Amino acid sequence: MVRKIVLDNNIVVNFIEIEDGEPYPNPLLPDSPGIQIGDLWDGSTFTTPAPLPPTTKEVRATRLQALVAQKVWDSVETKEVLDSILEIMGFSVEL
Repeated sequence: MVRKIVLDNNIVVNFIEIEDGEPYPNPLLPDSPGIQIGDLWDGSTFTTPAPLPPTTKEVRATRLQALVAQKVWDSVETKEVLDSILEIMGFSVEL
């Protein structure tokens, strides 16, 4: 068995183990240390793409989390509202 890299549009999408010489519908490249799903292949070199900037949702959640962490609220109800907003947005509230 050999470990191979599966590409789709020159993006690493998976790693598989197959018998050496076994046919596979997608182009396969030999596995190489440090390669991760999402890396890009330019025909000769793998590169890791730059991280995407945070989404508006993530920026807002970070700001809300900072407010909650700083305890910048005037009542228990306000804190509960902030906690609820973060939870609705899918971010954990651990304070």
